[in-house]
Amino acid sequence: MYLAELNIQGFKLFDKEFKIEFNPGLTVLVGENSSGKSAVIDAIRLLLLEDEYRLGVSSTDFHRNIQKSAREKGIDQFFIRCLFKELSEKEQIAYLPWLNAVDSHEAFVNLRVENKEDLYGRFKRTLWGGDSVSGIFEWELLKAISCIYLPPLRDAEDKLRAYRGSRLARLLKNLKQEVPEGEEHPLEKKVTEFNRSVYYDNELREHFVI
Repeated sequence: MYLAELNIQGFKLFDKEFKIEFNPGLTVLVGENSSGKSAVIDAIRLLLLEDEYRLGVSSTDFHRNIQKSAREKGIDQFFIRCLFKELSEKEQIAYLPWLNAVDSHEAFVNLRVENKEDLYGRFKRTLWGGDSVSGIFEWELLKAISCIYLPPLRDAEDKLRAYRGSRLARLLKNLKQEVPEGEEHPLEKKVTEFNRSVYYDNELREHFVI
């Protein structure tokens, strides 16, 4: 399955309902500064419990009209929905509580956050799968979806440093899960081919000790 569609309403700069569709594989977001690219990514990270967003929702996540005073509260609530498509038979069984009642190859997960803080300063969240908000939410289903955010590489040496548990390491580990056991991932093959080409490049061998 893959993330096919995202609906946002009331989150950050998105006041009215906003929908964006994604392609299987790679999707590129292009737009001017302050057009909402980062807000789209943040909405996905928030809904899918990406590491940095596990800490909670901020008051700045609620849309606030720029004409209002900075002291005024934002909108009463915001809503985020992710639509997944092309579920395999195995995934349809695993994500049964999230399935679209009309099309079993589709699944929804939804998040609604109210702009009311409790005694601990946390905002009330309601998370549900499928169309029924009253159903029991199974957290293991959400944890099974890998959401790994690689931040802008302003310090590429630090962010791409090889260490166990790094974002890059987790991303590569999840890519490996898609390959049958005993086979190399296409990325591994590319790296192996590159290393071999460098090793047997006579011109490079004259300048470097390999």
